[in-house]
Amino acid sequence: MVGLIVSVEELFRICFNGNPPYCHQRKASEIIQEGRSVVIRAPCGSGKTEAAVFPFLLGRKSVLPKRLI
Repeated sequence: MVGLIVSVEELFRICFNGNPPYCHQRKASEIIQEGRSVVIRAPCGSGKTEAAVFPFLLGRKSVLPKRLI
């Protein structure tokens, strides 16, 4: 089987109904993947939850906590 390589943006689209990530979602996901904390301040419906959940969907367990609250 050939390995499938997709960009982070394409993977975001796959996970979240074809929608590309907003700038704040991309930046927050990068910070979380580095193991750092982040506070996202944005309007309702702007994708804060997706930004927080996305790194966990990637399965980067080496720097992420074992659970998401």
